[in-house]
Amino acid sequence: MMQDSLDLTTLIFLGLAVFVIWKLRAVLGQKTGSERPPFNPLARREQPPA
Repeated sequence: MMQDSLDLTTLIFLGLAVFVIWKLRAVLGQKTGSERPPFNPLARREQPPA
């Protein structure tokens, strides 16, 4: 049987994983306002002047 399923090493790695995910969500979830608009394949392209 699995005794000590929550030993100290498991708790340390669990805490580290939660911390890394929390920091990544904080960074990757931010919008700075300098993003390009999403690509719309159905939009008409402007013709360059000839």
